[in-house]
Amino acid sequence: MMEENLISKTYDSGFVANIILKPGFASKFMGIVVDFGGSDPQEISGGAHFLEHKLFAKKYGDIALKFERLGADSNAYTGFNETMYYAEFANHWPKILPLLFELVGEPYFTVDNIDQERKIICQELATAKDDPEWYLIHNLMSNMFPQTMFTHDIVGSEEDLAKIDISFLNKIYKKYYCSNNMRFVACGDFSPSQVQKIFTLVNKMQKKYINCAPKPKIAVQTIDSMATDEQITNNKSKNIHVGVAIKLPDLNKFTSNALLATDVLEMLIDAHFNSNNIWLSNMQLQNIINDQPDVDIYNTREGSFVIITAISRYPQKLVSAIKHELFRGHMSAELIELNKKEFLANYLRLTDDLNSYAQQMAGTLLHGRSLAQIIEEVVQMNNSDMVSLYQDILAKSSIYSCIMSNR
Repeated sequence: MMEENLISKTYDSGFVANIILKPGFASKFMGIVVDFGGSDPQEISGGAHFLEHKLFAKKYGDIALKFERLGADSNAYTGFNETMYYAEFANHWPKILPLLFELVGEPYFTVDNIDQERKIICQELATAKDDPEWYLIHNLMSNMFPQTMFTHDIVGSEEDLAKIDISFLNKIYKKYYCSNNMRFVACGDFSPSQVQKIFTLVNKMQKKYINCAPKPKIAVQTIDSMATDEQITNNKSKNIHVGVAIKLPDLNKFTSNALLATDVLEMLIDAHFNSNNIWLSNMQLQNIINDQPDVDIYNTREGSFVIITAISRYPQKLVSAIKHELFRGHMSAELIELNKKEFLANYLRLTDDLNSYAQQMAGTLLHGRSLAQIIEEVVQMNNSDMVSLYQDILAKSSIYSCIMSNR
């Protein structure tokens, strides 16, 4: 039986601390995750990401320099439904832990530092748009989720970035950065006495820095959309990019565990298009595709979806081939078992990458689950039940496609 060595504590304020023990690891990880991200409803797009950037600014300068002096690498990211602040280090955890709470708990917004950050993020957006695939993904997301934050880049639009000010940042900070909407995660080789000291110090820091408030309600807007097949032009593109998106139905209607359904879908969709299946070699023989398509699946508050991207000289043929393969009923037991083994191997490799493992655990724990629980349920699931779940979900899904060329 797979299981994480996980110790958890919930404080009177509702704040939660999780410690994942990894004996023998020299590196350590500490982070704070907020249950609020870039695609959650907000008055101005890019607010969650802008706030993530600005929390590193303090009266004395950039708090990241304090982490560096302790030999720690600090960073942060904004996902669709969460924001994560973290540090990876070898020593000095008693000094690094308070710094993390200072990072998220002591905002310092000024007109000047907001204007400076706005320029940096606008450049970040411009750089993202230099990648032709940005337009492909943007088209698919906008068609799947119209009138939502998915119609904007996670960093926002140029128009909305111009509207962000001190008042707006304070408003979303006060609403979402509170005790019942955040949790602390540590991962590494900690002794029993260190575990108790961490829990004690977390309690002290969350009382000092984190506002004690109920979990905010996030009003998710569900917008119906029609499946689309579009072609767009981008002069920056030297290749013909193909994207196929699957807007999935409410996964909770098919299983009691949406995360389990997500992993089953990811494994089986990948099985259709990876090198274990004859589909890829057939497409390569016909010169329809050179490399294996990229498959990404997301489970968000706004809805779950899959995006498949590739480059092809014959885009219409590739779109048709992908759609046909997705709904092809038969998949051999041998192929499923092979992909189960690869799925498990990927998880085991992940557990050896402390930083990535801890970040994924933090996101999963927000949903009240652990990675090992979900992985074991997938691996132990009956093959026929797995295929039935896949087919039932795809039968209720909508398929979108987009072809982007330079002419």
